[in-house]
Amino acid sequence: MRTIYDRFSNKEDPQPWHEELFMQGFAARTGGQPIDGPNGSGSNAKWKHGADSGYGVEYGSHQDAIPWDEYVEWQRQVIATLSANASAVFYNHKQRTVGTKVWLPLDLIPKGVELRQIITWARPGGMNFSAVKFVPTSEWILFMARPEFRLKSRGVSGLGDVWNMATERNPHPAPFPVALPMKVMEAAGGSVIDPFMGSGSTGVAAAKMGRRFTGIEIDPHYFDMACKRIEGERNGR
Repeated sequence: MRTIYDRFSNKEDPQPWHEELFMQGFAARTGGQPIDGPNGSGSNAKWKHGADSGYGVEYGSHQDAIPWDEYVEWQRQVIATLSANASAVFYNHKQRTVGTKVWLPLDLIPKGVELRQIITWARPGGMNFSAVKFVPTSEWILFMARPEFRLKSRGVSGLGDVWNMATERNPHPAPFPVALPMKVMEAAGGSVIDPFMGSGSTGVAAAKMGRRFTGIEIDPHYFDMACKRIEGERNGR
């Protein structure tokens, strides 16, 4: 596992992510796909069975399919750990239909962590056709925060809880637009960590906003891609 903090930051500095903002690598919506769904169903025959694929996503050298119970426990541990060190957590995850029953990412919130709001990212639909559901055109961002956390301004509150923005062309299998984490950073000050950095879109957003950033990525290919993207943004390329 590699940390972009090691490449761009002064290693003598203390951990940069304990102050304000934790962003669950928006790519976490597929970071660690379960092999089976919550009902033990993981079929790729979507039209016949109505289930989301349960075979994970191959991220370069990393195959992320893990058993469902392990996935849930892993995500809960990550959220709990970062929530203990950050004022706010913005966690992006898709809702899923497994078989003919919907599963909601609310199951991933650990005890002791307060959910303050659900923000909807409204995006163009994909090719995920199914006989049992409409094509998904939205994802959730779970906004979790300590009781004392406040948005930066009345104008930020006015952004609303439905964010309409298109996806961006990106070689990563689970990309999101740079505008998405930029909108989150409008809401809160302080440093940013993305423990599922992927191709570095959160880091690019942090560079655009002049924010201190720590990114963690398991795949060397995407780590290097993220470093190049962030460095390019910092150097105005």
